Parts: sequence; structure tokens; C-alpha cells
Amino acid sequence: MSRTLKKLFTASLTLIVCVQLFTLMLSSSTLRTELTRMSLSGYKGITTQLEATIERGLRFGRPLNGFAAMQSHLHKAKSMSDDIETVLVTDTTGKTLYTTSPDTPEVQLTTAEMNSDDWLKKGDSRLTVRPLHGYKNMMEGFLVVKVGTSGISQTVRDFLYDTGLISIALSLLTAATLFSWLLFRGSQFQSSSIASKKFRTVLFVVFSLSQIAYGISTCYLFKQKLEISTNQKILQASDAFAYSLEYLLDKRINVAGLHGTTKELREIVAKTPELIGAKLSFTGANAKSYGTVTGQSTSIPISSGKFNSAADRERRGTLELFVNTAAQHALLVDIALNLGTTLIIGLLLLGELALVFTPKEATELSSIPSQGHISTLIRGLCFIFFFGFDMVLTFAPLAARDLNTAATGISNSLAGSLPISCEMAAAGIGIFLVGFFSDKYRWSTLFTAGVVCAAAGCFFGGASTDLFQFIVARALAGLGFGIAIMAAQLSLVSLENKAQSMGNMFAGILAGSLCGSAAGAMLSDLFSYQIVFYTAAAFCALALLLVKPAATSTAHTTQRASNDSSLDAMLSLIRTPQMWSTLILAGLPIAISLSGFLYYYVPMFLNNQGTNQADIGRLFMLYSLCIIYLGPKLGTKIDKSNKAFFYTAIAVILSGAALLVATAYPTLTGFSVSIVITGIAQCIAGSSVLLYVLALPALQKKNKEKMASLFRLLERSGQIAGPLLFGVIATMKNSLQEVSSTGIAFIIAGLCFFLIANSKGISQTLSKGEL
Repeated sequence: MSRTLKKLFTASLTLIVCVQLFTLMLSSSTLRTELTRMSLSGYKGITTQLEATIERGLRFGRPLNGFAAMQSHLHKAKSMSDDIETVLVTDTTGKTLYTTSPDTPEVQLTTAEMNSDDWLKKGDSRLTVRPLHGYKNMMEGFLVVKVGTSGISQTVRDFLYDTGLISIALSLLTAATLFSWLLFRGSQFQSSSIASKKFRTVLFVVFSLSQIAYGISTCYLFKQKLEISTNQKILQASDAFAYSLEYLLDKRINVAGLHGTTKELREIVAKTPELIGAKLSFTGANAKSYGTVTGQSTSIPISSGKFNSAADRERRGTLELFVNTAAQHALLVDIALNLGTTLIIGLLLLGELALVFTPKEATELSSIPSQGHISTLIRGLCFIFFFGFDMVLTFAPLAARDLNTAATGISNSLAGSLPISCEMAAAGIGIFLVGFFSDKYRWSTLFTAGVVCAAAGCFFGGASTDLFQFIVARALAGLGFGIAIMAAQLSLVSLENKAQSMGNMFAGILAGSLCGSAAGAMLSDLFSYQIVFYTAAAFCALALLLVKPAATSTAHTTQRASNDSSLDAMLSLIRTPQMWSTLILAGLPIAISLSGFLYYYVPMFLNNQGTNQADIGRLFMLYSLCIIYLGPKLGTKIDKSNKAFFYTAIAVILSGAALLVATAYPTLTGFSVSIVITGIAQCIAGSSVLLYVLALPALQKKNKEKMASLFRLLERSGQIAGPLLFGVIATMKNSLQEVSSTGIAFIIAGLCFFLIANSKGISQTLSKGEL
């Protein structure tokens, strides 16, 4: 194997290992959550069984504070699992009446905890609180079960160990496949690189196949674990009832003729989500049932005779419990979708990291980098920066709430939104500062300043000890965000293929945001928020490594010298009528559609309709994928067409059409189509609107960098107005009708813009511009 192929194999293997580790950790985070929930569900079954036993006694008139067999019942429940630390019963005030651990300090419960159905964290343990009802459904007290997490952790560890071995085996197989392919087809790659389209395709196919195999293997293992857990919980839920039936049979009571058995079956099914029905049958008697009694089931024999001799016991009947296979299937589908999401994110990461290899190779081949190389380099730069910046995206409001105290006098909801508001306001200031200093400093200097501010903001966010410090930290991060994103755009406005280049840049931003937010959410499950903030700061700073080669590559695309002050530039922009028509009829509707409809209305509406949060997240991935894969291609068409005004009008019309589709089909499928349309509109608008403004005749002799910064700043007014507008619409009785009216207004605005921009005088002037 030649030296070139060895370098190619080493580089590609490094990429695969990095991405494989990333996807393994990401999928492990999802599996850890589900396995923990499954394990806790088993303990919930023990609690439900004990609760039913106690309530059965209470309904027969036994007083809670004089329940003779209570200690026996509690110890029997505790013996069902080594992880159950304490089982206790309290009265309605929380005073302990019975406990399996007299030496253990009493569990202090708040009113909110007493009324909670979820598992509560108490140090390293989890506990569940169940209300106990007696005669005429009167509240008698509470049942508290405290569970240690060591067994749960061991279960999760064992499962992840198995999946880790599968991942390692598939990684070795992937490496062997790639090595063999290069060995036999290596002659085609003697002068190629990892960034070449053909080799990247091979890399993607090999990696995708390995991830699909990993997903199938993981789903199979999870299915086996789910079946074992379901069977255990079914047996636990029916144990007390089966024991009661056998006790009555031994007392020679005609159990088949009892009237309360159907009610008991109903309670078992109601308190056990894994069941859809139950049937009790005795020899020579009619069977009694509740719910759906067809499909997969577990049979439990009901016998009578000597308890100490299984051989002498006679089978008298059967208790059949029917499994809710639909719920199992839904859970497996959800796991498969999560693993599929992980695959997509892994492919994005693989593709973006592969592009990072391009700059060095292109520099070696040519002293003057091509414009395509420059845009690819800026894309990689933005990917790394936004990977780090958006790592804290999913939990920043939660971190703010954790720092909020009663002394601040601020509600938790306001505490969660204040840092975000300050961050966005500071981002606007950052965009303005870039325009102000664009004629004094190169884009690379401004971008460096933005990265430093953002990294410092993330670092101080992790070091914050109160809410005020955290708000200041997020404002500093927002300032860096505004400076960095605007400076990156300034590096491209002087290129001939600026539309394609901006499409590439926004693709890098969205890919970085998608991968970074997923990585941050995963790390926040493993470590504290503070650690993730520090990690985000480190990744933001990592972008500085690419600033120098990017600055060198764009050295020949220097901005046009201009003696205009920032005030003169602003006045020139404000005095241009065509700019106002573009802003009002195109820029604002597109911005409102993004921030108001997509980011605010869609998640709120779907959440109110009961849509799963994971499904909503996957819908937003559709938008990101549109920007990442369609943005550069549409940008190329815009560059070649020389008709930025036409594509701008199309973007506005599509933004309105997306709203109409969502209102005509207010379902998950309808909103999916609507989000894809919005994504296409934003792909077009990301470059065409600014290109059109920069080509206006009144602005031809002005500093492009200042014009771009000022126009982007004006566009942000639409991003601010979007949530406010759709927030008002959401409060209306017929909100969908108002959304539809807004969509029609956007379409009319797009048509008006097209007519104005396509008028004879303006189009002739524009044809002489620098579009």
C-alpha cells in the first residue's frame, strides 16, 4: 500500500472511530433512560401489588393504625428485590406507622411529593409515594417504597457493555472492509483525498451499514430485556391476587361464585400498563374476564392443597394475563427512531469532519484557493464553533432555574427566559458592532473576538453561582454569537458565488447546532451542567485553530475601501426605498415565519395536541436537513440565475404556503410537510435576500460589509416580532384560521415584492449591478 493510501486509511479510520464513539455515547444516553424507566417500572409493580393488598384490607374495615399483618406484607414486598431499601406506611400527616427499617431515619415528605406519581430523587435513592384509600374511597395514609440505584445502574451497565462490544466488533469490521476496499481499488485514489466525493460516498455507505447493524442488534437485545421485564412485572402484579384465591380455596370457599373477582381483575389491569386484559377460569364454572382477552398471555395456575408440598396441590383454575403488545411495539419503534436519529446525527458529524480535511489539501495544490474551497473552510469553521456554542442549548433555561433563589423575587418561568432574552438582545448588539468596525478590522479579527466572547460566556456560565451572574454570562455569549455569525457572512460577501457560499455557511451552522445540542443533552445526563458549560467553552475556542487558514484563504478577497462612516452607511441604507420594500415585503415575513411559526407556534401547537416531545424534535431535524443538504445546491442556482429578486419572492410565497399547509392539515404529517416547505424557503432566503439588497443601485458604491450588517440587524426585528405575533394568535379561539390569514398575507406580500422588483426600471438597473 502506498504512502498516500496509508494516510487516507489512517485519516478515515480516525474519523470513523471518533464518530463511532460519539454515536455510541449518544445512543447509550437514550438506552440508559429507557432501561432506567423499565427497571423502575418493575419496582412500581411491587408497589402496586402491595398497595392493592393493603387497600383490600382497609376496605374490609381494618384500621390502618391497627393492621395486624402489615409488617408481614411490608417485609414480603422488600424481599422481592435486594434494591428495595425501605418500605413504610404513613398516616395522612406523613407520620410513619410501619416500616421495614426501624433504624433508618424517617422519610420527610412534602405535600407536593405526597401527590406526585413520578419517582422522586432522594440522594442516591429513588422513592415512590402511593396514596392508600379505604372504605368509601377515603384517604387513609401513604405507602412509601425507597429503592437504591445500584441494581438499576448495574442493569444499565451490563446492557451497555453488551452494546459496546457490538459497537467495537462492528468498528473492526468496518475498518477491515475499508482497508480491503482501498487495497483492491487503491489505484483510483493515488491522488485523491478523504474530501473527494467518491471516497466520502464509500465512507458514508460503510459507516451507515455498520450503524444499521448496530441499531438492529441493539433493538433485538432491548426487546429481550423488555420481555423479561414485562413478565416479571406481570407476575409481581398478580402474586397477591393469586395468593388470595388459593387461600380461599384452601378454606373450601367457592371462589368461582364470588362476585368481587371481576373487580379485582379490573384493578390489576388498570394498575399495570403492561396488561390489556385478564381472565379467571375454574374447572366446571364460567370464566370471568376484563378487558381484551386475546393475544399473547401469561398463565398462572390456581391450586389448592398443602402449601408445603407442590406435588400434593391440585390445579383448580387458571389466571390468564394478556400482554399489551401494542405498547411494547410502540416502545421498540421509539427506540428504533431514536437510533435512526443517532445515525443521521452521526452521518452529519462524519460529513462535516471530512470537510475539515479539505483546506489543508487545497492549500497544498494551489497558492490561490478557489472560492469553493473558501466557502467549505468557512463552513467547517462555523460547524466547530456552533457545535460548541449550542451544546448548552437544551438545558440553559434549566440551569438558570437551578440558580434562582427566593431572594431574587423572580419566578422560575421568568428565570428560565431572562438569560435567553438577554442573549438574543446581545446578539443584535454584536451584529451592529460588526457593521461598525467592518471597515477597520478584517472579518477574521472580528470573528476571533466573537469566538473569545462566546467561549468566555460559556465558561462563566458554568462558573456562575447566582442568577444575575448567569444572565451576564449568557449576554456575553450572545454578544460573541452575533459577532461571529455576522463576521462569517462578511467573509463571503465579496465572492462571486456568494449565494452558494452562504448556503454552505448556514449548512455548517445548522449541522454544528444539531450535533452540538445532541452532544450537550447526552453529556448533561452523565455530568453536571457546569461540566458541559466548560466543555462548550473548549469547543468554541477550538474554532480559533481554523481562523488563521481561513483568513489566509480570503486574503485576496479584500473588501472595497470606503470612507463612509457607520452613520453615513446607515443613512444610505435607510434612504433606499427598494431596501424598505425588500425588508417589509420579504425580509420580515421570512423572519417571522422562522421565529414565530417554526420556533414558537409549531412546538406549542403539537405539544397541546399530545404529540411526543421526541417526535417534535425529529420534525425540527427535517428543517435542519433541508438547510444542510439543499442550501448549498439552491445557492448555486441563485448564483447562476442572476435573479435574486425572483428567488426572494419564491421564498416569501413558500413561507406563506407552509402556514396554509399546516392549517389545512393540522396533523403530524401536515406539519412535517409544512416544516420541509419552511426549510426550503429559508434555504433560498438565507442568501438571496441579502444578495438582492447588496445589488441595489443606490448601494453599489457603499461598503458591502456595513450594508450587510445593517440589513441583518433590521431583519432581526422580524425575529423579535415573530414570537410576539404568533403568541397573540395562539391565544385566539380560532388560532388556525388566524395562521391561515397570516399565510395568505405572506403570499400577497411575496407577489407584491415580485411585481415591484420586476418592474421595468428597477430590473434594467439591477441587470447592471454586481449580482
